[in-house]
Amino acid sequence: MTLNIQNLAEFNWIVAPHGTPVRQYFETLFRNAGATPPTQTCEILSFATAEQTLVESWSVAMLTYSDADMKSLRPDLKRVDFRLSDASVDIGVTTLSDSVSNEPLGLFIQLFHGYCQIG
Repeated sequence: MTLNIQNLAEFNWIVAPHGTPVRQYFETLFRNAGATPPTQTCEILSFATAEQTLVESWSVAMLTYSDADMKSLRPDLKRVDFRLSDASVDIGVTTLSDSVSNEPLGLFIQLFHGYCQIG
C-alpha cells in the first residue's frame, strides 16, 4: 500500500494533547491535504507511555526522535517512512504566572535560549 495522508487518516493515532504545537501540526497536516484529522486518537503525555501503547495496539503515533534515538529505536517499534511537510514545531517553557522565580529555573531558561539561539 502506498501511504498518503488520506489513508493515514484511517488509522488510530496516538498524538500529543490538544493545545500543544505537535497536535496543532498533526491536525493542520491533515486539513492542508484535504483530509479530516482522525478523531479516534489517544493523547499522550510521555514517550514511554506512547511507545508501550504502540506495542500493545494497532496504532500509529507522531513522535519526535533525534537521529541517535532513531538508530536505537525499540526493536518492537517501526518507523513509518512518510515525509512530512514543514515538520517543525515551536517548543518552549511554560511557568505559572504566580510562581516564584528561582535560580535553577532562570539558569535553565537562559541556557535554553542560548541553545536555541532565540531572544
